Amino acid sequence: MAALHRPACSRRRQSGATLLIALVLLIVMTLLGLASIRSTSMQERMGANMFDRNLAFQAVESALREAESTITVTTVVSNGSGLYCPPNGTPPTCAVSYASGGETGGSSTTSSAATESSESSESSSGTSASYLERWNDPTTQWRQATTWWNNASTATKSRLGSNRVPEYIIEYMGEFEDGTGCGKAGNTSCKGPRFRVTARMPPVDNMPNVVLQTSYRP
Repeated sequence: MAALHRPACSRRRQSGATLLIALVLLIVMTLLGLASIRSTSMQERMGANMFDRNLAFQAVESALREAESTITVTTVVSNGSGLYCPPNGTPPTCAVSYASGGETGGSSTTSSAATESSESSESSSGTSASYLERWNDPTTQWRQATTWWNNASTATKSRLGSNRVPEYIIEYMGEFEDGTGCGKAGNTSCKGPRFRVTARMPPVDNMPNVVLQTSYRP
């Protein structure tokens, strides 16, 4: 029986095809590996940012609780050192931060940011005035909350910023009923002071900045 012989030219045409396929597969696997590394790196950064934000949230929440623990029915506001009247209070008892169209007893601020974030009201004399929210006022004196911060570990402080102690301000909002409806019967004994507490981490670029606010009645 005669032996079958394949032409030599057929073998020459197929030489190198395996190498070419292997190179293509290698490139594809390399691209997939790079995409996987990039995705993993992004998830790690997102996880680290979320962890830092949770730490900042806990710090600010502790500042809220510390502020509330200092409030009593006899708390007196001083418009300084973290204790303020509301921004639209009546001067000179409650100083304001931004004024336009006349003197209102507060320090004047003319920045566009202050104008955009302010609240407008009308005085009895017909003079228009704008009041900047305390937490947006760069002249506000914040009080540091040290209870949680002093007990935090060095690693926690390092992640939040070594000098970024959480801080708060307390604003007296006036006398309000306790929610029982006793005022409808002419009973004023259920009225009491209500305060607004704002806590934050001192704002720093590229760091988690958290602001929390609550209404509190002692």
